[in-house]
Amino acid sequence: MQIEGGEPIKLPMEREQVLKIIPHRPPMVLVDRIIELDPGKSARGTRKLTLDDPWFAGHFPGNPIMPGVLMVEAIAQTGAVLLMVLPECRDKLGIFGGADKVRAKRIVVPGEVMDMRVKLDYYKMSVGRITGTIHIDDELAMSAQIRFKIVDA
Repeated sequence: MQIEGGEPIKLPMEREQVLKIIPHRPPMVLVDRIIELDPGKSARGTRKLTLDDPWFAGHFPGNPIMPGVLMVEAIAQTGAVLLMVLPECRDKLGIFGGADKVRAKRIVVPGEVMDMRVKLDYYKMSVGRITGTIHIDDELAMSAQIRFKIVDA
């Protein structure tokens, strides 16, 4: 399997390779690395959080906490990688369709590494759903089901 420009997929996939697959750009790129990938089935990515991440300045001053909605977005971006490497999805755009069964289990703070694990539940006629989790070390921090639609870019 290859990504844009005929470059083969090698794991771990570093941020530069991730940016060739998904359209997100700083400061909204929430996946630093893809460490496992079974295209069209499952993926595992990471994001190291630092105090320099822009959202921590206001969420919350003196007590920085990773916003839950950005954790959902990190799950969605990891899911986008597992789809956007497929030939039928290349040069398309994954659009957020909603989130279900979102459960925050623990606070996530700068210095921690989010470990996003996603699997494709279904994908048919350009719509689908992924189920994903975020772990910190081996502790569950969040789980969610995310609906999406694949559209022309």
